[in-house]
Amino acid sequence: MWCSICFCHAFDTQQSTAEKNTLCVLVPPQQFICAVEYCHLHCVAHRDLKLDNTLLDDSNPAVIKLCDFGFAKKWTDDVNMYTHIG
Repeated sequence: MWCSICFCHAFDTQQSTAEKNTLCVLVPPQQFICAVEYCHLHCVAHRDLKLDNTLLDDSNPAVIKLCDFGFAKKWTDDVNMYTHIG
């Protein structure tokens, strides 16, 4: 099983959707799971996991990286993991 992730490198309003300059990469979902596991082993909860919050490095094959830790929390027994928004 593989996840297909497509990135738009450039956008030209004169090009049709099919002609946009994109890069599609196949990434094994195990990489995503391993990244989350690494966070959890260090007692960090990301709390906003989605493909929009991932990056790919330029190695071959590409390696996925988690980003945007704005909602992340380091957990301990006395930390409330709930966040009131609004």
